[in-house]
Amino acid sequence: MDGAELFGVLTGMFIGGALFGLIPLIVGRRKGQKDLGVKGLLACGITAVAVGAFISPLYAGLSALLVCGVSTWMIFRAEKKAEENVSPKQ
Repeated sequence: MDGAELFGVLTGMFIGGALFGLIPLIVGRRKGQKDLGVKGLLACGITAVAVGAFISPLYAGLSALLVCGVSTWMIFRAEKKAEENVSPKQ
């Protein structure tokens, strides 16, 4: 595999992972956790490239989906904790 082909494969895996990463990004923006949403987006893309490069390109999407689910869960958990820490106004 030459350099151009390798670059294309890695870029494609990152874009595929980033498509899964749009889910935590959108959820994070709507829940007021934009920083966690951006981190989830990057984590999905980087995970897809790392798993695709070192294990198998077939597992790149599956790993990005797993990271997507964990990132989204972390956003919902952070929102719940923020609601618990807010004291009611008297």
